[in-house]
Amino acid sequence: MSFRPTACAQCGKPLPVPKTVGRPKRYCDDVCRYRGRHTRAQAAAVLPEVVPQDRGELVGALALLVNPTAEPAAPEDQLAGALINLTAIEHGLRRIVPDLPPRLAGPAGKLAAGIGRELRRAYPEVIQA
Repeated sequence: MSFRPTACAQCGKPLPVPKTVGRPKRYCDDVCRYRGRHTRAQAAAVLPEVVPQDRGELVGALALLVNPTAEPAAPEDQLAGALINLTAIEHGLRRIVPDLPPRLAGPAGKLAAGIGRELRRAYPEVIQA
């Protein structure tokens, strides 16, 4: 079973029901397809400049994306927030694995197990089994 989008990836308008087989439409018209391509090209050009190489910088950058006017938190607080987010991601993955098709369930289950294993290994005093 494959996923067929029901709304345009650019503007959100409902997509018409396909009359043929083949690759599903992602955009409602040529204008949205062009804008989507342009948006992806811009994001690809900016991404290397935005993504920091250091974990501390990454946590700070993500915090600014969530709340751009906030003062930077102390590194320990940033780490605590990252651990909470990783734990939530692990639990979210474990919750959806049973509903995923097999080709996605296997990798998602392995990712959840890996996140949990590494969290418990690196921070045993914080993350309970």
